[in-house]
Amino acid sequence: MKAQEYANSFFDAVKRSRNDDEVTKAVHNILIEFMEEGRDLSIARKVETDSATIAILKEQSAKWRAFARIVNKKYGVFLIKTNGFKEYILSKLPVLTGKL
Repeated sequence: MKAQEYANSFFDAVKRSRNDDEVTKAVHNILIEFMEEGRDLSIARKVETDSATIAILKEQSAKWRAFARIVNKKYGVFLIKTNGFKEYILSKLPVLTGKL
C-alpha cells in the first residue's frame, strides 16, 4: 500500500473514533499493517539475508515518514512521529541500531 492509502485508512478510523484512546488504537493498527506489509514483502522477495531485511525495514520506514507527513499536514499538528516506525523497530531489535 502507498503512504496516502495508509493515511486515508487512518483518516477513516479517526472519523469513527469517539475518544483519544481510539485514535491511539488507529495509529497502532496502522503500525501493525506496516509490519504485515514488511512481512509480505519479505516473503514475496524471498528474503534470506540480513541486508535484504534491513532494506525492507528502511523502505517501510520511509513510507511511514511519508504517511506521518500526510497526516500531520492534514491536522496541522504533530500527531504522528515521523521516525515512529524506526523507533519502534529499534525498540524491539536494538541490534539494528545504526543500520536503519
